[in-house]
Amino acid sequence: MMVLHHILGETFRKFWITNVHSAGSVEEDRIIGLPGKPELYDFLNNSSLLLINSHVSSYDAIPQVPNAIEIGGFHIGEPKKLPDHLQTFLDESTNGVIIFSMGSVLQSADLPEFKRNALLKTFAKLKENVLWKWEDDKLPGQPKNLKIMKWIPTSDILAHPNVKAFISHGGLLSTMESMYHAVPMVGIPVFGDQKMNMANAEAKGYAVVVPYRNITEENLSEALKEILNNPKYNRNFNWPDRYVGLMGYDRPEDRWMRPAGKLAVLICGSGLSKIPLVQFILAEALMNEVVSRGHQVTVISPHTPKNAPPNYKTINTNEVIENTDEKPREGDDGNSKSGPVACPFFPFPMLNLPSRRQPNLTRLDLFTLDRVNLFKSIMTTYAYGNAITKNTLRNKEVQELLHSDEKFDLVIVEQFFNDAMKGFATHFNAPLVLFSSMGITEWNKHFMGNPVLPSINAICYTSYTNQMIFFQRIRNLAGTVFDYLYRNLMFYPVQKQYLEKYFPKPIDFDQIVNNASLMLLNSHVTTSENTLLPYNMVEVGGFHVTQNPLDKDIQQYLDNASRGAILFSLGSNLRSSDLSNETLRAIFKVFAKIEQKVLWKFEEDVPNKPDNVYISKWLKQRDILAHPNVKLFITHGGLLGTTEAIFNGVPMVGIPVYADQKMNMARANSVGIANVLSWQELTEETLFSAINETINDPRFTKNAKELSSLMRDRVVQPLDLAMYWIEHRIRHKGFRFETPTLKLYWFELYMLDIEFQLIIGGIRTTIQEYNIFCQRIIQLGDSFIYG
Repeated sequence: MMVLHHILGETFRKFWITNVHSAGSVEEDRIIGLPGKPELYDFLNNSSLLLINSHVSSYDAIPQVPNAIEIGGFHIGEPKKLPDHLQTFLDESTNGVIIFSMGSVLQSADLPEFKRNALLKTFAKLKENVLWKWEDDKLPGQPKNLKIMKWIPTSDILAHPNVKAFISHGGLLSTMESMYHAVPMVGIPVFGDQKMNMANAEAKGYAVVVPYRNITEENLSEALKEILNNPKYNRNFNWPDRYVGLMGYDRPEDRWMRPAGKLAVLICGSGLSKIPLVQFILAEALMNEVVSRGHQVTVISPHTPKNAPPNYKTINTNEVIENTDEKPREGDDGNSKSGPVACPFFPFPMLNLPSRRQPNLTRLDLFTLDRVNLFKSIMTTYAYGNAITKNTLRNKEVQELLHSDEKFDLVIVEQFFNDAMKGFATHFNAPLVLFSSMGITEWNKHFMGNPVLPSINAICYTSYTNQMIFFQRIRNLAGTVFDYLYRNLMFYPVQKQYLEKYFPKPIDFDQIVNNASLMLLNSHVTTSENTLLPYNMVEVGGFHVTQNPLDKDIQQYLDNASRGAILFSLGSNLRSSDLSNETLRAIFKVFAKIEQKVLWKFEEDVPNKPDNVYISKWLKQRDILAHPNVKLFITHGGLLGTTEAIFNGVPMVGIPVYADQKMNMARANSVGIANVLSWQELTEETLFSAINETINDPRFTKNAKELSSLMRDRVVQPLDLAMYWIEHRIRHKGFRFETPTLKLYWFELYMLDIEFQLIIGGIRTTIQEYNIFCQRIIQLGDSFIYG
């Protein structure tokens, strides 16, 4: 039904534009003289940017795309000096002032007499003075406490400390000005968006609405009494701290930011010693910045930093998981090619895949993971999440922390399939901020109430973009539904058990799953799809990218690469040394044929390598990519490497294996900055062709440089933005602007209940009409037969 509604709406809109708006187009073309006579409908959706006069504090926290920018309140500046008579009136109103204005379109002088009299009687009973925007010179029956003016500078008056309430028609500008200056409202909406504005204001708790048709002395008196006497509306009580700071001066673009103070922050990272390095790199960058701001930080992590400052405390969770399935099987001679195996990245035996033998541990050949089907990948990831959670919560030092009297002002949890760890925020009665190293994923959207649309939101285990063909949408829908069901039916019950077992206080799991006030995403519009994001999901991708000097030998090697250099790295979890001999021979043959020098992260010494290949067990990837002679990055497609390549404007050849790598490379390919190969199709010919095309076709470098410019050109740099929002949540006590979807069941969100009723109603109507039709046919037959 939603699709039908959209089709009908688009059809009507196109009909209106092409038929109604096209009327007189010949004369318009003659006057305007547009060459080529473009169709109006062709450029209706061609805008690159939309500036919206709104802010989350004045509307629902609905998702927006990155090129729709909310700038609501931009018209409000520093209060201007008021006329002397007006300033005196406000200063001398020791009991307070109430402003009454119906805006510039509605005229108070046009009010019916009985409504005007109701207003005057109400005002006459008040101890506060009233300032009324009245368009005539005289107001019959004007009480002594009422001052009239034909025009008033509303925003400047609202800034005066003696103003206690604002009676308004509910126009958007007036609503924003009232919120900015923390003045509660009595709304009398009439038309347009006024009713919606006032409904939002009333729902958020800073307004009382009196419908225009209900204007009476009694109703107005009750509304003003509520506004003036109920402390929840008081400008010095509660809601100003929550809304005004958000609406007004507490934004990341401001030239100054109020410090949050030196507060205690708990950061919960992943609890396995062999977590993917991407997570630790990002978490470390965030931790160090929080510490540098002077906050007292306690970090739960398997990594203890060297030379940590006094305000940095680590609870180390570097433990070995006691799992008998990870040990060599009885009778295993070390030559096994398949069977249940474990590896540093997947610490559990779920995948029957080829493996390579290591002392005391069967090590999974990660390059075979691209053969794992979608559903097993989902199950494997959730099993990994359970291992992380259990290992972290059962740690002795973590348990001591949970049973201590420590207090925290904020809890940051690295969101990586460890939902029970959100209980730290509830346990310590602190706001919860999530950080996702995976960027925008279907489960991250779920946690923050952002609708997942399988038609355009590809599940992260696939190689799809938002432009999916029919078969891909079927598979993506199946994966999305399976992920939702498996998460709720299999994963959550285990996480709930951990919450009950390891936390000393009872915590309701259902209450903490979607309880985060903010999620920081390791993504940027250049690395992810241009998708909808609500106010509480903030992209800070690239915040870890810094430039440091290279080692002398690497610097000299790159400086001498007059024909350019290629960086080849498969990240920290995939090992080039695990590649098959056949694949290695093909790669070496390709490198021997190209004129560029090659830097290759390889974990072992390589004999008989080509002269143009430099081997190192570890490379400063970020800093190498920043060198101007680097022309290409051959990568597995991890998000960090992809981000660093885009930041430095380096095109890529991607050979993805597992997790989000395929999606990252599919997106890079779709925007023209990468060629993508699979390990199954990697041969000397395909690799040489991909390298040759990516380096020599100027489109790849041009596109990469353009995206680099976009990633670098930000109002606020990503690390500053991350810190702004972290301290913002501390300042505002973790205040949450929940998206409306969190209050809906899934069938309500997608309107399936309404669609079901309409379908049932349609079937019922069809049956009734069919019965009537049959009865008419019978009647006609009887009349024909019997005359």
